[in-house]
Amino acid sequence: MTPRDAGVARRSARGAPQKGSGAKGGRPLLRLVDPTVPERAPLTREERRESSRATRELRGQRDANRLTILVALLSCFGLVVVLSASSIASITESGSPWALFEKEAMWTVVGACVFFVASRMELAQLRRASGPILVLSGLLLVAVFAPKLGSGAVGGSSRWIGIGPLVIQPSEVAKLAFCLFA
Repeated sequence: MTPRDAGVARRSARGAPQKGSGAKGGRPLLRLVDPTVPERAPLTREERRESSRATRELRGQRDANRLTILVALLSCFGLVVVLSASSIASITESGSPWALFEKEAMWTVVGACVFFVASRMELAQLRRASGPILVLSGLLLVAVFAPKLGSGAVGGSSRWIGIGPLVIQPSEVAKLAFCLFA
């Protein structure tokens, strides 16, 4: 060991700043090295890109799971609110305190099935389907003016399409179609 190396060793042992140490506060970084483990070569640009992509996919899946749980909780809360707020209206309309709740629960189950199918689709499939869905929603928006289909006229405007017990509001379908198309 040369006298210069001994001086560097003494300074680094005292914690004095060392040129090129890269540590905060000028303290040298200490790294434990296991001599039995061979040193890894640095990652190539493609390997770093793949690692970054995999990390983003894991984060995306975690965020999707959180969003799914949040939507399920909000839907359950909404069902409870509908049940507690509509029992008297349900009794006066149909004689059962459960009528509006059952209807809302049915639509929640339909929405959950659509959500399950849509979550299994690839994004490219949704993008390809956005145009036809937009055209279909436009046809439904025009169909409210048909004499036998349009129902629920309030103040001279018809906003609903009713076929038997099934009544839908085409503007809700149009909102989804515009979101997919955009």
